[in-house]
Amino acid sequence: VTDQRMKNDMIKYGFDPAIILISGNPYFSTFNTLTQTSEKYITFFSQPLSELVEEKKLEPRPYDELTVLSDFIDTIKKLGINLPIKIILHPRTKNKTKFDNIIQKSRLKITIETNQLNEILIQNSKLIFGMTTVVLQQAALMGKPVISYQPGMENNDPLTSNKLGFSKAVYKKENLKRAVKYSLSNPIINIDRIKKY
Repeated sequence: VTDQRMKNDMIKYGFDPAIILISGNPYFSTFNTLTQTSEKYITFFSQPLSELVEEKKLEPRPYDELTVLSDFIDTIKKLGINLPIKIILHPRTKNKTKFDNIIQKSRLKITIETNQLNEILIQNSKLIFGMTTVVLQQAALMGKPVISYQPGMENNDPLTSNKLGFSKAVYKKENLKRAVKYSLSNPIINIDRIKKY
Protein backbone atom coordinates (compact mmCIF):
# COMPACT_ATOMS: atom_id res chain seq x y z
CA VAL A 1 0.00 0.00 0.00
CA THR A 2 1.08 3.61 -0.46
CA ASP A 3 1.00 4.89 3.15
CA GLN A 4 0.09 4.24 6.79
CA ARG A 5 -3.39 5.66 6.31
CA MET A 6 -4.11 3.11 3.58
CA LYS A 7 -2.69 0.33 5.74
CA ASN A 8 -5.00 1.36 8.61
CA ASP A 9 -7.97 1.33 6.24
CA MET A 10 -7.05 -2.15 4.98
CA ILE A 11 -6.80 -3.43 8.56
CA LYS A 12 -10.27 -1.98 9.31
CA TYR A 13 -11.62 -4.02 6.39
CA GLY A 14 -10.17 -7.19 7.86
CA PHE A 15 -6.84 -7.61 6.08
CA ASP A 16 -4.02 -9.25 8.06
CA PRO A 17 -1.50 -6.50 9.05
CA ALA A 18 1.35 -9.01 8.68
CA ILE A 19 0.86 -9.15 4.90
CA ILE A 20 0.58 -5.37 4.31
CA LEU A 21 3.74 -3.56 3.24
CA ILE A 22 3.98 0.23 2.93
CA SER A 23 5.91 0.81 -0.27
CA GLY A 24 5.03 4.41 -1.16
CA ASN A 25 3.51 5.42 -4.47
CA PRO A 26 5.52 4.08 -7.44
CA TYR A 27 4.51 7.16 -9.44
CA PHE A 28 7.00 9.23 -7.45
CA SER A 29 9.94 7.05 -8.53
CA THR A 30 9.89 9.02 -11.80
CA PHE A 31 11.38 12.14 -10.19
CA ASN A 32 14.51 13.45 -11.84
CA THR A 33 16.51 16.66 -12.34
CA LEU A 34 15.25 18.60 -15.33
CA THR A 35 16.54 21.53 -17.32
CA GLN A 36 14.59 24.72 -16.77
CA THR A 37 13.35 26.80 -19.69
CA SER A 38 12.80 30.55 -19.85
CA GLU A 39 9.07 30.02 -20.49
CA LYS A 40 6.93 30.43 -17.36
CA TYR A 41 3.27 29.58 -17.00
CA ILE A 42 0.55 28.21 -14.72
CA THR A 43 -0.38 24.56 -15.15
CA PHE A 44 -3.83 23.06 -14.58
CA PHE A 45 -3.84 19.30 -14.13
CA SER A 46 -7.42 18.36 -14.99
CA GLN A 47 -9.47 15.28 -14.15
CA PRO A 48 -12.57 14.09 -16.06
CA LEU A 49 -14.95 14.49 -13.10
CA SER A 50 -17.91 15.66 -15.20
CA GLU A 51 -17.52 12.65 -17.49
CA LEU A 52 -17.24 10.19 -14.60
CA VAL A 53 -20.41 11.61 -13.00
CA GLU A 54 -22.21 11.36 -16.35
CA GLU A 55 -21.09 7.72 -16.69
CA LYS A 56 -22.29 7.09 -13.11
CA LYS A 57 -18.77 6.05 -12.04
CA LEU A 58 -18.54 8.91 -9.54
CA GLU A 59 -20.99 10.54 -7.13
CA PRO A 60 -21.77 14.18 -8.01
CA ARG A 61 -19.59 16.78 -6.28
CA PRO A 62 -20.13 20.50 -5.76
CA TYR A 63 -17.54 21.14 -8.51
CA ASP A 64 -16.02 19.64 -11.65
CA GLU A 65 -13.06 20.43 -13.90
CA LEU A 66 -15.02 23.11 -15.81
CA THR A 67 -16.12 25.08 -12.75
CA VAL A 68 -12.64 24.80 -11.23
CA LEU A 69 -10.95 26.21 -14.34
CA SER A 70 -13.58 28.96 -14.70
CA ASP A 71 -13.20 30.05 -11.06
CA PHE A 72 -9.42 30.03 -11.36
CA ILE A 73 -9.41 32.11 -14.56
CA ASP A 74 -11.84 34.57 -12.98
CA THR A 75 -9.56 34.87 -9.94
CA ILE A 76 -6.32 35.50 -11.83
CA LYS A 77 -8.13 37.98 -14.09
CA LYS A 78 -9.18 39.96 -10.99
CA LEU A 79 -5.58 39.83 -9.74
CA GLY A 80 -4.27 41.17 -13.08
CA ILE A 81 -2.08 38.12 -13.71
CA ASN A 82 -1.23 37.53 -17.37
CA LEU A 83 0.71 34.28 -17.21
CA PRO A 84 -0.23 31.68 -19.83
CA ILE A 85 -2.20 28.67 -18.60
CA LYS A 86 -1.46 25.15 -19.81
CA ILE A 87 -4.22 22.57 -19.39
CA ILE A 88 -3.13 18.96 -19.01
CA LEU A 89 -5.92 16.51 -19.76
CA HIS A 90 -6.15 13.36 -17.65
CA PRO A 91 -5.38 10.19 -19.66
CA ARG A 92 -8.99 9.01 -19.17
CA THR A 93 -10.48 12.20 -20.64
CA LYS A 94 -12.76 11.39 -23.57
CA ASN A 95 -14.13 14.85 -24.39
CA LYS A 96 -11.00 16.67 -25.58
CA THR A 97 -12.93 19.82 -26.53
CA LYS A 98 -14.75 20.41 -23.23
CA PHE A 99 -12.62 23.48 -22.38
CA ASP A 100 -12.95 25.15 -25.81
CA ASN A 101 -15.71 27.55 -24.76
CA ILE A 102 -13.76 28.69 -21.67
CA ILE A 103 -10.56 29.14 -23.71
CA GLN A 104 -12.30 31.16 -26.46
CA LYS A 105 -13.96 33.53 -23.97
CA SER A 106 -10.77 34.30 -22.05
CA ARG A 107 -8.30 37.06 -22.82
CA LEU A 108 -5.53 34.88 -21.39
CA LYS A 109 -3.33 32.60 -23.46
CA ILE A 110 -4.74 29.16 -22.57
CA THR A 111 -3.61 26.02 -24.36
CA ILE A 112 -4.08 22.29 -23.99
CA GLU A 113 -0.64 20.73 -23.67
CA THR A 114 -0.17 17.26 -25.09
CA ASN A 115 3.54 16.91 -25.84
CA GLN A 116 5.44 17.57 -22.60
CA LEU A 117 6.22 15.24 -19.73
CA ASN A 118 4.51 16.15 -16.47
CA GLU A 119 7.89 16.59 -14.77
CA ILE A 120 9.01 19.20 -17.32
CA LEU A 121 5.71 21.07 -17.07
CA ILE A 122 5.94 21.08 -13.28
CA GLN A 123 9.59 22.18 -13.28
CA ASN A 124 8.81 25.26 -15.40
CA SER A 125 5.49 26.24 -13.82
CA LYS A 126 5.10 29.27 -11.59
CA LEU A 127 2.04 27.64 -10.04
CA ILE A 128 0.29 24.27 -10.28
CA PHE A 129 -3.41 23.88 -9.65
CA GLY A 130 -6.01 21.18 -9.90
CA MET A 131 -8.40 19.21 -7.75
CA THR A 132 -7.31 15.87 -6.29
CA THR A 133 -4.96 14.26 -8.80
CA VAL A 134 -1.81 12.68 -7.36
CA VAL A 135 0.23 14.85 -9.77
CA LEU A 136 -0.46 17.77 -7.39
CA GLN A 137 1.32 15.83 -4.68
CA GLN A 138 4.22 15.16 -7.06
CA ALA A 139 4.48 18.89 -7.86
CA ALA A 140 4.52 19.79 -4.17
CA LEU A 141 7.27 17.24 -3.53
CA MET A 142 9.24 18.85 -6.35
CA GLY A 143 9.08 22.11 -4.41
CA LYS A 144 6.45 23.90 -6.49
CA PRO A 145 3.52 25.93 -5.07
CA VAL A 146 0.35 23.86 -5.49
CA ILE A 147 -3.30 24.79 -5.07
CA SER A 148 -5.88 22.03 -4.74
CA TYR A 149 -9.22 23.71 -5.38
CA GLN A 150 -12.20 21.68 -4.18
CA PRO A 151 -15.10 24.06 -3.47
CA GLY A 152 -17.54 22.64 -0.93
CA MET A 153 -15.40 19.61 -0.02
CA GLU A 154 -13.69 20.72 3.19
CA ASN A 155 -14.80 17.65 5.13
CA ASN A 156 -14.15 15.15 2.30
CA ASP A 157 -10.73 16.10 0.95
CA PRO A 158 -8.94 12.93 -0.31
CA LEU A 159 -5.59 14.56 -1.23
CA THR A 160 -2.86 13.49 1.20
CA SER A 161 -0.57 16.45 0.44
CA ASN A 162 -3.34 18.81 1.61
CA LYS A 163 -3.69 16.93 4.87
CA LEU A 164 0.08 17.10 5.41
CA GLY A 165 0.21 20.79 4.57
CA PHE A 166 2.55 20.86 1.59
CA SER A 167 -0.11 21.71 -0.94
CA LYS A 168 -2.66 24.47 -0.36
CA ALA A 169 -6.27 23.32 -0.09
CA VAL A 170 -8.94 25.85 -1.03
CA TYR A 171 -12.60 24.99 -0.37
CA LYS A 172 -14.31 28.35 -1.09
CA LYS A 173 -13.98 30.58 -4.15
CA GLU A 174 -13.58 33.68 -1.97
CA ASN A 175 -10.36 32.19 -0.56
CA LEU A 176 -8.86 31.43 -3.97
CA LYS A 177 -7.57 34.98 -4.55
CA ARG A 178 -5.52 34.99 -1.34
CA ALA A 179 -4.14 31.49 -2.07
CA VAL A 180 -3.03 32.47 -5.60
CA LYS A 181 -1.37 35.69 -4.40
CA TYR A 182 0.47 33.84 -1.65
CA SER A 183 1.54 30.98 -3.92
CA LEU A 184 2.95 33.27 -6.61
CA SER A 185 4.86 35.38 -4.07
CA ASN A 186 6.30 32.23 -2.39
CA PRO A 187 7.44 30.25 -5.45
CA ILE A 188 9.43 27.53 -3.64
CA ILE A 189 8.10 25.48 -0.75
CA ASN A 190 10.45 24.20 1.92
CA ILE A 191 10.67 20.49 1.20
CA ASP A 192 12.70 19.90 4.39
CA ARG A 193 9.65 20.47 6.52
CA ILE A 194 7.88 17.56 4.84
CA LYS A 195 10.35 15.16 6.47
CA LYS A 196 8.69 15.57 9.87
CA TYR A 197 5.63 13.74 8.50
